[in-house]
Amino acid sequence: MRHRLLLGARGLLCAVGLSACAQSGDAELPIAPEPRARWYSVVPTRSVGGPTPAPAPTHREPAVAPYVPRKPYSGPRPKLPTVPKLPVRPLKVGDAYTVWGASYSLRHSSLRATVDGKSIRIRGVIGKTNLPTAPLCAVHPPGRADPEGCRAPVPTLWLCDRMGDRPEDCIQVQGWASNYAQIYGAMREYRLRRGARYVDSYWGIEIPNPLPARGAEVTVTGRYSQTFTGASTGVSSDPIMGIVTYEQMQTHRPAPRRASLPK
Repeated sequence: MRHRLLLGARGLLCAVGLSACAQSGDAELPIAPEPRARWYSVVPTRSVGGPTPAPAPTHREPAVAPYVPRKPYSGPRPKLPTVPKLPVRPLKVGDAYTVWGASYSLRHSSLRATVDGKSIRIRGVIGKTNLPTAPLCAVHPPGRADPEGCRAPVPTLWLCDRMGDRPEDCIQVQGWASNYAQIYGAMREYRLRRGARYVDSYWGIEIPNPLPARGAEVTVTGRYSQTFTGASTGVSSDPIMGIVTYEQMQTHRPAPRRASLPK
């Protein structure tokens, strides 16, 4: 019995640590090999009686109602205004441009080169001048300087196709007088002698006789472009209608009233 107990204890030692068996001279017990690493994955399967997996979702096209064409409109016809007829405006009158024709050519990409920077003739009626609105500080005999702080615009006339046209629809003409003192001297000379001539002492150009006045029908010759750079007060610009730098003027019909300056 004692012998059996010893053998059982030694067997237990051999199970815990194999070195004990080797040191006592007992035969070595076989060692179980380590399990190999798995290279495959285990797919779980449904066990008998387990829950059924949800089916894969399927794509379904939304229901589209069939096309039903509408019946054509059978009610009364709408009352629309008649299409207005645009006026036919000539570009030229004889060898001179109209105001509309010159400004249209200046804005037209194909015609701009024929007028821009060129000396052309434009026929029209003087619809406005800035002589009646000249500042009093600038109205005095020539040879006298304007008082300090006096700001006066360059003398300008507006050439229009028709009387009553807005100044925005007319072409400005500048360069026919440098200031209002020169106009004052020319006006005094023209009233004294019929057919007199007066040359602007600053620009060396002859001031037109008769002086530009509202209502006169004239043909103006000058260099036509979008700017006027001759004024000492700055550059005048009008990219829509353009500006004429005056060279000469021919009067076809005089104005109802002579030009005047404020007193």
